[in-house]
Amino acid sequence: MKGFEETIRRRVSENGLRATKISCPPDVEVKPGARFTCQVELDGKKTYALDVTLKKLEKTSFEVDLDTAWRDGSAVVVARLDEGLTKQLSEQLGNPVTVKCGDEPLRFLDPQHKLRCELSADTVKSSATIDFDDKLEPTGYHLDPPLLGRAKLEELLTPAVREKTTPSVKIDCGPSALLARPADGVVWCSISDAGKQAKLKVEVDGELNVQRWAVTAPPK
Repeated sequence: MKGFEETIRRRVSENGLRATKISCPPDVEVKPGARFTCQVELDGKKTYALDVTLKKLEKTSFEVDLDTAWRDGSAVVVARLDEGLTKQLSEQLGNPVTVKCGDEPLRFLDPQHKLRCELSADTVKSSATIDFDDKLEPTGYHLDPPLLGRAKLEELLTPAVREKTTPSVKIDCGPSALLARPADGVVWCSISDAGKQAKLKVEVDGELNVQRWAVTAPPK
């Protein structure tokens, strides 16, 4: 069984994980096509069942070729996923964010190849549902609630509001770099010019497109 365990340890290491303990059945019939299940402890945190099929055995060197699959389904490495999604979503949202997909070494995808993670930026939080392809690469995401980049929103609104008000009006949509889109789609910003202030009611659709805006007072 040592050859099996060393091959599994090496394969796990190639995926960015550390196998702290591997236990395979002692009574496996060592021949091509043999199937068995090993218990693999990762990073000293949790033990997972790994289904193994023996493909080939070199009798002189005792090297083995195995097919392996996690018993609970398609899995992604949490540490790599956190790092990759944090970088990707920070770039797409135009602001540093942190993505956490859990505290365990592995996360298993649901039948639709989706996984839910948590995103945070300062005090703003959102749930990120990530889509994966058959190669377990992220292909897209959906945030609930959706997040707006404050700087981008202000930049978009400024020329339109100035055209309808005054050329020097300034827009302030709050202190947070990212804004969670409210359920009603209404975002409140402040506008100011020459000491005068008012409120700007901005309606944003589910795709984060500004539909309309109006200078008004917020509801009491």
